[in-house]
Amino acid sequence: MRRRNIVTFVAVSVIGLSMIPFVAKAAGGQSFVQAPSMDIRDNLYGNIADGLSEAGEYNRLNDFKYVYEQYGVVPREYMDMVTHVDSDWEEPYLNGLEYAENLETLQGEFIEELQELSPIKDLVNLKSIWIEYGDNTNLKELKNLTSLETLRISSSGYSDRANDEGTDEKPDMLALYDISELSNLSSLNEIKIYTQGLLQTVTMKKGTTSYEMYSPVIKSEQFGDKKIEYSEAYSNGENELFTEQDSLLKWENIPSDAEHLSFSWNVSNGKSFAFNGEVLIPINWID
Repeated sequence: MRRRNIVTFVAVSVIGLSMIPFVAKAAGGQSFVQAPSMDIRDNLYGNIADGLSEAGEYNRLNDFKYVYEQYGVVPREYMDMVTHVDSDWEEPYLNGLEYAENLETLQGEFIEELQELSPIKDLVNLKSIWIEYGDNTNLKELKNLTSLETLRISSSGYSDRANDEGTDEKPDMLALYDISELSNLSSLNEIKIYTQGLLQTVTMKKGTTSYEMYSPVIKSEQFGDKKIEYSEAYSNGENELFTEQDSLLKWENIPSDAEHLSFSWNVSNGKSFAFNGEVLIPINWID
């Protein structure tokens, strides 16, 4: 998979800009946005170039193209023209979008899943998010997106998507299980979340055949009083027994060679709100 060295890219860009005074002039003396993801840069370029062309601002368009094509950066003064970002992305970085204050839509399928949402945490005009997002247990970075209407998130649980299907590899990313930070987003009229991944490893003494824990899964207020339903996701054998009562999860007849426990959950509220997940809980056996 392609991964770009963010520090190197930024350093090269800054050095290049300092050598050519015209760049600062072309950007009206404004600062520059340096996005490490080529996919993000392409989206920024498309939004801005189309906007300037439609407005007939051809001199500004030529200046913008010069800066972008020479140095791969975007003058910040143009970022308010970016309203829609959509791509099949190879590089899972959102850095640079924090300056797109008028962004309304963010969506895309990623070869590798997003693991960081902080660049969009203050984009209060965002209305729709459709993304793949993994290795995080909660959605606290979305709690201030008061205009958000649609949220769709999926996660495979694999940092390398090549292991997603057709192999015996186990997930290696944390699962998203707490969506309570969405509760105060009153504009949300659609939540569709499906997550796979890991919970924290549990330590068990050899010879132990049962284990219990309270479920960490927390829904948001949009689900009202709908009950979360639980079941075992991957059995360790026909004798293993999984039960749940009042969110207390219990496994019995755990075999001595078990590598993990597991469970799945689902909760829905009508057709617009669904939160489903499957998790593995690795076991660390000790004497």
